[in-house]
Amino acid sequence: MAAGFFISLWLLGGFSILKSLSLPVPQSDLRTITGLLGLVILFTGIMYGIRKAKTDRKEDNFSYARAIKTGILISVIVAIIVSLASLLYVTVINPGFTNDMVRETELSLEKSGATPAEMAKKLSRARNEFSVTGQFISGLIVQSAAGTLFSLVLGLFYRTKSTKNKLP
Repeated sequence: MAAGFFISLWLLGGFSILKSLSLPVPQSDLRTITGLLGLVILFTGIMYGIRKAKTDRKEDNFSYARAIKTGILISVIVAIIVSLASLLYVTVINPGFTNDMVRETELSLEKSGATPAEMAKKLSRARNEFSVTGQFISGLIVQSAAGTLFSLVLGLFYRTKSTKNKLP
């Protein structure tokens, strides 16, 4: 759960701090950077969570399935916390977020010479992606999916390696 709070703080604070520095970098790139670092934090949180679950077990057997369940539980908790933090960000901290991102998309499309039809289609997608609902749902999906993938990989390393506990 600590990983969820840390990721939320990073995603809220990291993006806001980077944005306030007025770097000559598009906001979409700043979002990508903070998102990627958030995934590193998620990976680390799952790794420590699985390791702690293994050391807390008094028995010698820590199965692959138990490692995966532990990692997925952490992922779901983190996904909920991150989604709520995203909701807070786009509704309270930066209510102009959606408009800012759509405007940045529009400027990018104009520079690239997109046709009016292409612009209309891509701006509609941008409005959906950066909407309050889109930000909330993307946090749930990305954190859960990435966390599940991380858990599948980390489970291989933290499971008890014995003849009784082989992978299928």
